[in-house]
Amino acid sequence: MLRSTLLCCIVYFTCASLLHAQPTPRLTVISPLGGQSGTSVQVTLTGVDLDDITSLMITPTGLTAERVPNPAKKGEFIPNQFTIKIPKDMQPGNFDLRAVGTFGITNPRTFVVGELPEVMEKEPNNDVPQAQPLAMNTTVNGTILTPTDVDYFSVACKKGETVLVQVAAESIDSRLEPDVRVYNSAGRQVAANRARSEPDGFCQFTAAADGVYCIRLCAHANVEGNAESFYRLSVSTRPWIELIYPNVVEPGKAASALLWGHNLVAATLDPQFKVANQPIQKLNVTLAPPSEASAMQQLQGSPWSAPNRGGLDAFLLKASNDELSLTCQKLKREIQKAQSAKAA
Repeated sequence: MLRSTLLCCIVYFTCASLLHAQPTPRLTVISPLGGQSGTSVQVTLTGVDLDDITSLMITPTGLTAERVPNPAKKGEFIPNQFTIKIPKDMQPGNFDLRAVGTFGITNPRTFVVGELPEVMEKEPNNDVPQAQPLAMNTTVNGTILTPTDVDYFSVACKKGETVLVQVAAESIDSRLEPDVRVYNSAGRQVAANRARSEPDGFCQFTAAADGVYCIRLCAHANVEGNAESFYRLSVSTRPWIELIYPNVVEPGKAASALLWGHNLVAATLDPQFKVANQPIQKLNVTLAPPSEASAMQQLQGSPWSAPNRGGLDAFLLKASNDELSLTCQKLKREIQKAQSAKAA
């Protein structure tokens, strides 16, 4: 009896040890970080315990992924490489990508569908003479590999063009806090990353003359730099909205609104409104809100919510009363009471 009990204990603890020893796959980097609508992109996955990754799970739906065949070994595939096909009509946005393999499903990493042609950063580009040339309206995928790494890019601009420099970082799961600056051909700084509501990099400038402008990108205060300090830098003359007023309208009722921003078609400069000490454009538009009653109940959050600012976003939550806390149930009753009073 004692021997049987001892054997059962050994089997139990052996199984428990095997269960706890099960690796947890972790996806850290996707390279490149995205692709343009209507193209196919070959991506490489990097992470921990990514053994025999056989497929990708991408949400929302619409993108498809296939393993890359190994040309040297017929019937086999290159480990952790996939070709992602992006439909031409796919709207730009962020997608959650997970890898599926022997040890299960990984954590998500962001894959971006963009609207501009894309290129990869090419080293060495650590100084002005080595600046990587970019065509206007291009997105470059790159990485700040060390805390002291600096990436330089050059772009030809025409006099009077308002150029936007956007650096996606934390919004695509990067550890990088970008510091971006722009210099003219004489070496004078004409734009720098300005404080915004999120830590992604952004700056804009209006070219004072034809010429080649230099973009300098590094980690803020040179405190971060590794394989997970990746970024997507876009340089473009696309429209950009800084402000809309009013920002609330009634469902089903056409409303007039004012937009302030850059590169807005048929807009005029508003000398009384400046951003980064530069006047911006103003445009009057007519909005046509949906008339469905359900539109009043749909709270749509942004596709990204930083952990330290999660409370600023609103999301639609459906739950029965018994699934809600007492505080939520009380809040629900107060909202219903207010809605009934308004209807009366």
